[in-house]
Amino acid sequence: MRPAILLLTHIYIVILGLNVRAEDNAALYERAQSLIRRTEGKVFRDSVVPQWLPGNESFWYRVSVGPDASEFVRVDAKTGKIQRVDSLKELGLPESEHSSTSAQRSLKPKRSQRNGDKTIFRVKNSTTEQESSKPNSLEAKKPGQSPDGNWTVRFENHNVELVSADGEITYLTSNGTEQQPYRRPVRWATDSQHCVVLRVRDVERREVTVVESSPHNQLQPKLLTYDYLKPGDDLPHVNPVLISVANKKLEVIPDDLFKNGFTERADLDIRWSPRSDEFYFNYNQRGHQLYRVLAVNATSSRVRSVVEERSETFIELRLE
Repeated sequence: MRPAILLLTHIYIVILGLNVRAEDNAALYERAQSLIRRTEGKVFRDSVVPQWLPGNESFWYRVSVGPDASEFVRVDAKTGKIQRVDSLKELGLPESEHSSTSAQRSLKPKRSQRNGDKTIFRVKNSTTEQESSKPNSLEAKKPGQSPDGNWTVRFENHNVELVSADGEITYLTSNGTEQQPYRRPVRWATDSQHCVVLRVRDVERREVTVVESSPHNQLQPKLLTYDYLKPGDDLPHVNPVLISVANKKLEVIPDDLFKNGFTERADLDIRWSPRSDEFYFNYNQRGHQLYRVLAVNATSSRVRSVVEERSETFIELRLE
């Protein structure tokens, strides 16, 4: 009789444990399934989606600043003046304007067409429709060559040379070194009067080595090496360098507004204005709490901030 009682007791304990374990699992499943609901809407000021106004001299955008809260920002691209308000009406714009949040995209491709010697792109947003064309012949130009084909920028022994179409060479620099070279890419203005290259201060790279035990393309294990930066490690410092064809001179742009950028690739996304009077690049300060779009005047080399965003937490930068 006693062994039977002990057996029933053990069975009861096991069943009780299974019930408790099932309840624990149900709670874990519920927690996992609610992850998106519990974490969504926690990141604000995560991107800038500009919507250009007629005349293409100013734009506005809407940015999320908190749960169910946003602000409207208007930027004068010529003067750099920034206006922040709570509604479109305060910007002097009708409330019916398409007011996408920072997580949405205002520009949508309408159609593209390729006609022999050029490709035409048409883009439409809520305020204007624009068409631009790009000659396909530019795609076949030599590396570093100007759009008009009259000049080529070359790099020799970490320095910069400007070569004319008839082969005349102008040595623009002599202070480039292996640790601080001048390098590509070469970004030409559309009028072929100026271009931008980079001056980079390289740093020692930390690396981590791992063994891939079962690579998909071979039977034997494979040794892999990755860059592995730790918090506080030095990062490459990148300076845009402006080259003037008319003067055959080069100027390193002062870095007062971009001293501590977060860049692992030692590169800048240089983009010229359609008028060729200034170029732009993004600056994400180390720590991810300050973001700027900077403009550099091609004549004076003066740097100005076109867009600036600050955050007490973090800014998520999405470049497209």
